Amino acid sequence: IWRLWHLLQGSSCDKMCAAKLERTGLALRNAWPNIKNFANEQSSNIAQSATESGATFVRKNSNNAQNAANSATANLASTSVSAPSLVKTFAQRTSALARPVEFSNSLQPPSTPWTSVFRPPPGLLAPQQQRHYSAGPVQPAWVSASVTGEPHLASEANVWPPSFPLEPPPGLEGLRPQSDAASTTGSVGRGKSAPTANQDEVRIPKSKSSIDEYAKIAALREDLNPGFWGSYKDIPSMAKVTETEEVLRIVENFALIHRKHIQLFQRLKNTVLKTMPEWSAPQLAALCHAWAQLGFLHEDLCIAMAERVVATAHDCTPQELCYLMDAYATVRCTVPSAIGELSNQTVLKFEDFTLPQLCHHASSFARLNVRHAGLFDAIAERLVRMPVSEEALSVEEEEEEELLSARDVTLAAYSFSKLGVYDRQVFHKLAARGNEVIRDLTARDLQMLAVAFARMQHHDELLLDNLSTQAHRRIAQFNSSSLVLMVRSVAFFGLRDHPFLTRVVAQLPRAILSFRPGEVTMLLNSFAAVQVHSPCLMETITPFLLEKARMLTAEDWLSALRGYSAMGLKDTKFLSAMNLHLDAKKLTLPQLSAAMVDCSRLSFSAPSEQLAEAVLTRVTAQRIHCSDETAAQMFSALALLGHLDPVRSGEAGFAKQLLAQLSLQLGSNMTDSTLTLMSHINLCYAALLAPPGASPLDAFALSKGVAARLRDSSSSSEVSVEGRALLGAVLQALRLMPWNHPAHHTERALVEGLRPGTRPTAYGATSACHLAPCLPPQAWSSSVSWTNSQCSDDDSSSWEEASTATPSDSLSLSSDMQATAFDTRCNGIFATEEVESAMSELQALLVDRDIDSELITDGEHQVHIAIKASSITGRESDSDKRDVALIWGSSLHYISADDSTLNMRLSPSAEFQIAMLRATKNLDVVVIPHWWWPVHASKEGKTQAMMRLLTERSE
Repeated sequence: IWRLWHLLQGSSCDKMCAAKLERTGLALRNAWPNIKNFANEQSSNIAQSATESGATFVRKNSNNAQNAANSATANLASTSVSAPSLVKTFAQRTSALARPVEFSNSLQPPSTPWTSVFRPPPGLLAPQQQRHYSAGPVQPAWVSASVTGEPHLASEANVWPPSFPLEPPPGLEGLRPQSDAASTTGSVGRGKSAPTANQDEVRIPKSKSSIDEYAKIAALREDLNPGFWGSYKDIPSMAKVTETEEVLRIVENFALIHRKHIQLFQRLKNTVLKTMPEWSAPQLAALCHAWAQLGFLHEDLCIAMAERVVATAHDCTPQELCYLMDAYATVRCTVPSAIGELSNQTVLKFEDFTLPQLCHHASSFARLNVRHAGLFDAIAERLVRMPVSEEALSVEEEEEEELLSARDVTLAAYSFSKLGVYDRQVFHKLAARGNEVIRDLTARDLQMLAVAFARMQHHDELLLDNLSTQAHRRIAQFNSSSLVLMVRSVAFFGLRDHPFLTRVVAQLPRAILSFRPGEVTMLLNSFAAVQVHSPCLMETITPFLLEKARMLTAEDWLSALRGYSAMGLKDTKFLSAMNLHLDAKKLTLPQLSAAMVDCSRLSFSAPSEQLAEAVLTRVTAQRIHCSDETAAQMFSALALLGHLDPVRSGEAGFAKQLLAQLSLQLGSNMTDSTLTLMSHINLCYAALLAPPGASPLDAFALSKGVAARLRDSSSSSEVSVEGRALLGAVLQALRLMPWNHPAHHTERALVEGLRPGTRPTAYGATSACHLAPCLPPQAWSSSVSWTNSQCSDDDSSSWEEASTATPSDSLSLSSDMQATAFDTRCNGIFATEEVESAMSELQALLVDRDIDSELITDGEHQVHIAIKASSITGRESDSDKRDVALIWGSSLHYISADDSTLNMRLSPSAEFQIAMLRATKNLDVVVIPHWWWPVHASKEGKTQAMMRLLTERSE
């Protein structure tokens, strides 16, 4: 009997029914727009939104329900306790559930009412509404009281729907019923008037439980006063306070438990704005500090309180001045009167500030881009005198200065670098203190500290190694933007072999899902700056770019193209996607020039026509001036793609028209002062490689100009390692020219110009001759430049604030950073590795075949394998034939417009290298195309393919 009583009180049958209805699809599917109208009339009509599966469920389980009712009646009859009312009620409920229900489109109750208790499915109601049903079963207003079908109205307390409005389910907040009048019909019809409120007044729900929850949270901490929460009846009573001390007390207690109540805070802020003349600067400082901690600080409050801050700022302590300045910095609101007064008070009370307070204060100035020269000079003096460890603290200093925490060091470095205030002693002290607290730095602090030192180009080897090591430990704590900025810092200082970069590549497949396209392209350029050869990196980045192709802007495409060009990786899938999605009409002249240069470096000719057409439109139709520097870069790129050859490129086309126009401009107006030295070298190299009579520019005159500029020691530093490889090719071309006195002087000047700098390796020089036109070192290091870049010191900083600009002339690399990756490594690491691995494999195959061969890596010519002609045929009679030079035809050796091998042709650079080997070495050259080589064949198959090619060419 007691079990049956608890079943009825707990509505277990109803719960079971609701669960089964939910599993069978009867859970208000697609019914929310009309749920209010249905519920106000009759609860059974909610079932009208179900599919036929609901009726199938009722028919399927009707027999089981009837058997359960009969069984319960029989069990109760056999007991000694008489409970006819309980038996009757249970039988009514189970038999009514067993009867199938007619689902009609009418809003009227069915002829045979469905007396099952309706309970809204989980997720339909708000938490306060869900508690309305937790006390017991809820019956609709027309529930039948007996099996005879005579309905009666249920008690008003149990009528569904309740008087409060329904909340939409999660994900359907934007949907509303067709008419809101029905939602208030029930309450008004029962004698309750519809609620009316002032539109300017924020409604706050009267929830006694919320106060209890806050009190429980406060009771868990010993340093809080839980009695505060008992002094208020509910949240609306808090919202009615008007006294400044009470408002401040409420806000501070919410900040202590780290909880935010939006409606309450909005009411309190309105009160503060209305009673602003009653507030003083110290009170506003405490209020802003609490709301800043909770993320509720807004710009309107900072603007409104400016007048009171100016009037009463003299009453503030140093800590309160920090709070006020931090408030304006948090919302990025610059009010000159308030900022000026706070700055003056800071100078007046400077000696009362502690060193950690000055670091936080300086970060506020940095976030507002306010540079107070006198204040920062005074802070720098305090930082220089600070102790860097506990052992360095003396008895006298311990009373004056405090040791900086990890966060303080980060904020100080960030502030000085953000505002461009560089003091070598200050950063030396910050680096020393940073090494002491390195393990206390968070992932965000690691990124900010690394960015600060990179901005100021201050190289501290120990600190950089420690930062990279800690970043390796905390790799999983970085978000996408922080991780990219950290990689940029490591790349800027040339830490190519640090395990941190390897860990980044390992984590990238997981982390790249949250990356934005701009972050991916910046990450690509950072790895390209240090020339890291990682196929796994490119196998992760390339699919991401292809998947997000429609989301990439023109700047993203150009940045990604620059990264592939710097790597020397010709990925036909990426290049085809770029050619498809890049709109050349939206590019400026410098961007069009950069796109041409990078496509020429990768021997990709597909976008040439549309890029040339866009340039002609800009210059001729829109009358945009094209500088000589830009014209020289575009001319070199198109010439090295073979567009000067009339046989291969054709007579007509936009590229031909553009070349003719650029030739006129460069031939008439160009001087040495209008071109950089690297552009001059590129132009000379392109003119030398052009077919005879095809170039309108005088190659010999260009080479004389380059030689004259190289005689100046200051100009020779502008040549990158890649440019020096190109100078070697120009020198070889001059040696083939008719020997005369001017050529002799030009050659000698070029040789002298090559001596001071670093020469590339043999494989690097081979790939550099094909990665032309070359760019100055700044072009690659600009992807990791930091001047004027902004990184906020709070967790809510946006990626747009991390944008970078070109380095200023006042910030040059220090002498201890001259050995970075930009100055010692030749670009095109993928092309270099491809040539080196292929030549090593070919040499090993020849040795296994006992063929007399030698791998030549003298650095003056392209890397090749010299093979005796007699060893190829096996006949001594062929000893008088010329030897064979075997070279590898990489992807950069062939110009192509797509991934098809039908239209591939050797580039002018490749043809020049072949001609040099024939002329200077007296060798027959055999090129093994990369697309022809059987990569997946066995060693015997590769050997047979190579010998077949050598035999055919030798015969």
